Amino acid sequence: MRILTQNAYWLQGSAFTGTNPGLPDRRILHELAGFLKRIEPDVICLQEIQSAEAMKVAAEEFPQHPHTHYSPGAHYPQYGTAVMSKHRMRVLAHTPDLAARPQRAFQVVDVQGVTIANIHLPSGRQVGAEEAASLRTEELKNIFTTSDNVSIGAGDMNEKPGGPVGNFWVERGFRDSAEVFGMGAIATGAEGTGRGDYIFVHERLLGSLRHYCVAEAGDFTVDDGRYLSDHLPVWIDLDI
Repeated sequence: MRILTQNAYWLQGSAFTGTNPGLPDRRILHELAGFLKRIEPDVICLQEIQSAEAMKVAAEEFPQHPHTHYSPGAHYPQYGTAVMSKHRMRVLAHTPDLAARPQRAFQVVDVQGVTIANIHLPSGRQVGAEEAASLRTEELKNIFTTSDNVSIGAGDMNEKPGGPVGNFWVERGFRDSAEVFGMGAIATGAEGTGRGDYIFVHERLLGSLRHYCVAEAGDFTVDDGRYLSDHLPVWIDLDI
């Protein structure tokens, strides 16, 4: 099973500078879909999907992933998350299930017995760096209260390695898949701006973990020089 996470930047391309996007840029969407299809993921975890309508447009580009679920952002609806799968999946929890509404969004799904959390944690963009740091760990605690059988935690955690978010996962028996393969220093920002995108794998699945990969930034462009997103796709392979 190949599991991929991607902050899609509202499917607008890296030149976009707004905060309230409309529908996806069709060219960016088509190019991104083609890029991801070449990777051949079984499960795609997306962050920054701005609306159910945008998700519907995006899903048309992924007919090989017919099983989809979208969850809008709670405080900021444009920060929605979406999971697309080649295989049938069961939704175990998502944003509306939390009594304490998250700033953005999350989902927990089961795909062929693997429980995957797709998570977008707060950045300092809306609330400042200090409050965002506190919110990130609080939201993770709430997610685990709602669904405590997570095997994979994927998404944009908006924190550098070695911080409270990473410690939270480690304390619950997870490993940073990038660190497992000695790739923790490789940036996931398209412009080489550090690593905030992760796939954490529970220790019970470490024996099945085969690969960790990050897309090459030079391959992640359109011919006008834009990156397809400000974040690079990250994926792992599991034997199941």
